[in-house]
Amino acid sequence: MFIPPVIIFLVLLIANNPCCGFRRYYPRNVDTNQYPVQSPCPSIFRYGTDQNGNLIGNIQVDQPGAAGRITLEVELSVGNTVQDYNGKIVLAEDREKVINDIMSRKPILYKVLFPAWQNYPPAVTKIVVNGNQICSGPRIPIQLVPVLTMITLQHKLTLGITPLISSSDPTVDSSTLFNNLPEASSSQDGPPPPPPNGRPPPPPPNDHRPPPPPYDGRPPPYDGRPPPYDGRPPPPPPRPNYQGQINPQNPFFTGLSTPQPSRGDAESQGNNNPFLVSPVIQPTTVKTELTSGTTNKNVDEICGRPLTTNSLIVNGATVARGAYPWLVAIFKQMNYGQYGLSYICSGSLISDRHVVTAAHCVKQETTRAKASEIVCFLGKLNIRMWATAPDERSVQPDSITVHSDYKPGSADADIAVITFLDPIQFTRMIMPLCLWQGDTDLNKVVGDIGSVVGWGRDENGDISTAEPRLVNMPIVDHLQCLKGGSSSTVHALVDIVSQNTFCAGFRNGSGPCNGDSGSAFLLRKNGVFYLRGIVSTALSEATHRSCNLQEYVVFTDASKYKDWLLNIMKIKPT
Repeated sequence: MFIPPVIIFLVLLIANNPCCGFRRYYPRNVDTNQYPVQSPCPSIFRYGTDQNGNLIGNIQVDQPGAAGRITLEVELSVGNTVQDYNGKIVLAEDREKVINDIMSRKPILYKVLFPAWQNYPPAVTKIVVNGNQICSGPRIPIQLVPVLTMITLQHKLTLGITPLISSSDPTVDSSTLFNNLPEASSSQDGPPPPPPNGRPPPPPPNDHRPPPPPYDGRPPPYDGRPPPYDGRPPPPPPRPNYQGQINPQNPFFTGLSTPQPSRGDAESQGNNNPFLVSPVIQPTTVKTELTSGTTNKNVDEICGRPLTTNSLIVNGATVARGAYPWLVAIFKQMNYGQYGLSYICSGSLISDRHVVTAAHCVKQETTRAKASEIVCFLGKLNIRMWATAPDERSVQPDSITVHSDYKPGSADADIAVITFLDPIQFTRMIMPLCLWQGDTDLNKVVGDIGSVVGWGRDENGDISTAEPRLVNMPIVDHLQCLKGGSSSTVHALVDIVSQNTFCAGFRNGSGPCNGDSGSAFLLRKNGVFYLRGIVSTALSEATHRSCNLQEYVVFTDASKYKDWLLNIMKIKPT
């Protein structure tokens, strides 16, 4: 067949077109009968071409069952010497598409960019995902090529739920503030320090809980608030036997990898809790349907009244599904070339369009999160499971409002509101928390024991736990907060404790830490939960760069910002 000279020139020009800093050489005549170009596993890998006609590979990988990292390894057989460029694996879709695929549990698509090859296209001989081989094929026959080169390419995709990496000095001491509680070091010099006392860890998460009995329309039973705190920490429980473990367990932090007792054993421990004064309440559900067209009056009638109650008040215990239906997990798109979402903070739903959290979760010294970078998960219990259950919602905000008085590094005005464009439909698992009602004088609540629920760091050093934990702690006055600590502690706290903050804690190693920032400090009155504070600041522990829970935790007093919150909630969407 005659080929016009112009066409020959174009073919040669394309064949020698350099791509990405190296040249690709393609044969004009390949004997496909002698060595056909075909995939050893068409459902996973297929050959294709890019927009320039260059040969590439396309791979489809299912997501793992739990959040983590997808490590993809591809072994290639190349029939020539490879110099300089060995090829690489890249994601086939853009960042937004990949994140959406991750959230919807769709397969992840990759492209394999081959090294320079001659005569015979590279053959895929092995594909491994997270150590599991999912595809294998033959090498290029050695008798067909002068040299056979084997190359292994690797790509790591982080899907994990990890806070932003801290940029603070790794040699901080107890006078240094651990202001951005969601931030954590990417590595540690050793195991976390043992707490002064410990409890056996709670039972493992159970995603197959039986449905609670029907709700009769009345709030859960309640027989009064806990007694005032007298300034003394509770007596330590008996020291458990930790055979084969490095450290005893912090009563607030419960490790995901720690051997755990049976559920019955853990529930029996609740009876020994020195803080427990209310009776054990069995979970209940409601049959009333809640709609998205809820007025402010309706919100006041249903807020702070979970339709499933949490009967276990042990520090560090996992919470029942729906026990805190206003709890919101806040994620941020990963930076620096990573794809996926990173858990950064907790928040609380206070209306059908608004979530309140800490300002430092969305604003640092030099950066401020955009609404397009944030995703809020409502009704979610296990944040390490990417699949969204029918009673869970993932919502991207329309706007983020940070209080104008907030200054990074301070607990004063450490409050922000995330606003959705469309109202959220309330369900049994998604309900708002009540704003504070009544006197805002701190002295009126000093000694009251409140609760904090969040996905904070555990005793194994895990940056966040899979399921939220609950910890109880008393409010102390400003004088009590400042006295009793070291001079460096007093110096650190005096700069952040103000009339718009309050301190709380037992100073016994239990309390909120990394990953709990933005969580609500809950006070319960007449069976209804109210937002009194927001987790803001803790002192850092000098050796391990974790929270120093031998000192008090500082909260933003949300009651002092109620008018500001109400003004934001009145703004109509545009």
